[in-house]
Amino acid sequence: MDAYSLLFLKCTEYEVYKDEQKVPLWQITKEDVMTKKINFDLPWSSIQDLAISLFDILKDQRRNPDLLYINLEEILVGIAFLKSESSGASLISSQDMATIACIDHLNDLLSARISKICAHHAPTRIPETACFFEKLAFGFPQKKDVKITISPELNNLIQKLRNCDFESELIK
Repeated sequence: MDAYSLLFLKCTEYEVYKDEQKVPLWQITKEDVMTKKINFDLPWSSIQDLAISLFDILKDQRRNPDLLYINLEEILVGIAFLKSESSGASLISSQDMATIACIDHLNDLLSARISKICAHHAPTRIPETACFFEKLAFGFPQKKDVKITISPELNNLIQKLRNCDFESELIK
């Protein structure tokens, strides 16, 4: 199983509120989302807020020698399901522009983090104490100063989440 399949499976375990009951994401349907029966309980109010938050995390990560904690599943669920602000005051006013901004910031953030991880560990061996993110990082090609482009894979993952297309990956 590749890194993106693992990440998708991790996202399907993200817990949401469906009719006031906590359930994993894989138990919801597209109809539940459309009828607004789902509360994702995310720390952002809109996709624009998430894009701004990702940009701030990226700036902090570049300045900080240590890895900052991020909840990658929560971020991906946010990109997939948060709606755009109705206000036109934002520079990233449309849903599509905000989604692209989020994915671009996430690309840069993951590149910065993977470079830090690869600089501290032998590229051929995953540490036994590695967290989920570090295990995911070792699924990517190992190079010094890693610059990854994961936009197409993230776009596919986000589309599967938006469409509540959980069975295709769970069967694999």
